[in-house]
Amino acid sequence: MVVPDLRNPFFPGIVKAAQSAAHEAGQSLLIVDTDENPEAEFERVHSLARQTDAIILCSSRMTDDELQRAAALSSLVLISRAHPALPSVTFDTSAGVREAAEHLRALGHRRVGYAAGPSHSFSDQERAASVVTEFEAQGMEVIHLGNFDPSPEGGRKAADRALLANVTAVIAYDDIMAMGLIGRLQAYGVRVPEQMSIIGWDDIEFSEMFTPSLTTIHLPRERAGEAAVDVLQRAADGAELPSMRLDTHLVFRQTTAPVSSGFEGASA
Repeated sequence: MVVPDLRNPFFPGIVKAAQSAAHEAGQSLLIVDTDENPEAEFERVHSLARQTDAIILCSSRMTDDELQRAAALSSLVLISRAHPALPSVTFDTSAGVREAAEHLRALGHRRVGYAAGPSHSFSDQERAASVVTEFEAQGMEVIHLGNFDPSPEGGRKAADRALLANVTAVIAYDDIMAMGLIGRLQAYGVRVPEQMSIIGWDDIEFSEMFTPSLTTIHLPRERAGEAAVDVLQRAADGAELPSMRLDTHLVFRQTTAPVSSGFEGASA
């Protein structure tokens, strides 16, 4: 299994589930971190293809052409990335985003910021498109705050943009970014959720323990790890490689609330 960054809390759940599924199937799982480097990713695949039976690429940063070249080296399955010619396990982002849009609209929000992830990320491209489609369908204006590193520092930078954009709510690319965003807002004296609502993405383990607990879009990461191994097991048995799309949903916690009476968005 090749992942972009094991320090990112999004990936350990996927890795652990895949490892357990592989063990039950009588296989061993080798885990490789590429440190968010697409060139290193292809190099790892090229090296691993000679040592393994199959490769799981998690949130691949490679281009479609590079993925096609990688598939010629080994049996591949993708997680959180789609390719028309390769089997994949992806998430139905629209379902979770639709729930988030309905939730914020019911709370009175009409101007919402999207704090995007890395511009080269397939997940961000899909998430950004879903946010625009689903939120505008609910009659809300979406303000693209910019592309940020999926880290607390990225969230802190996004907070500055959110304040200048005069939005009443922000949906962040992932939970870690959302937490950094909340921390910066609180440092500025902006109350979350009373003055600004925040929604994260992924529902990592820390989301519920964070203060205030984070409203977020849940992705079934463990199921994705299990499903990727299942796809490869079917391939080993000669079955056609299927693709799977897993449901997402909103988890309502403490970082979203009705727009305050007369409040039009925080400003720096």
